[in-house]
Amino acid sequence: MSASDFSPKLTASIVKRLSHAEDRDDIVLDLCQATGLTWEDVDARVRSIEDQNRLAIERMQSPLMITLAFSSFLAGLAFMVYGMYSIIAPWIASPGKRQSAPDLTICFSGSHASRICVFSFPPRPDYAAYLAVAIGLIFNPASGILLGAGMVTGSLLGMRDVWSQLLDDLDSRRRTRESDR
Repeated sequence: MSASDFSPKLTASIVKRLSHAEDRDDIVLDLCQATGLTWEDVDARVRSIEDQNRLAIERMQSPLMITLAFSSFLAGLAFMVYGMYSIIAPWIASPGKRQSAPDLTICFSGSHASRICVFSFPPRPDYAAYLAVAIGLIFNPASGILLGAGMVTGSLLGMRDVWSQLLDDLDSRRRTRESDR
């Protein structure tokens, strides 16, 4: 028996559930209970349907993926810009005289003269120190640039299949319109 033994309605339901990132094992279990077939047989059919409909599944997932990738891309750019600003700003502000750029940090006892406080916490020795170290590493200019570059690269690499599929769809539509003229 092959994946085509499932009805088109059941196949469409499986594709929809896979596009919603539902666990394959849950789908297989539901189908085993509904059809009375063995786990191995149903699992093979679900994998076959997934392989045959991979583009449709990716297309259904693309709005969410594009939103997440674009958000990650923008956040990465923001980290990179902040890191570059923190490195370059002292020389732009007063050429020839080195100054430190203002830090965007979390303050634990109110505002400080040389810092712009994003959040203000009362001093707590337990978790505050760990939080300060973590935030300090994130907002360090060099690590901000590296983190941003990693986020931008990860966004682009993770989305290359979706972008290529979308661009191929646009290209095929353009060709169809040109051939109709």
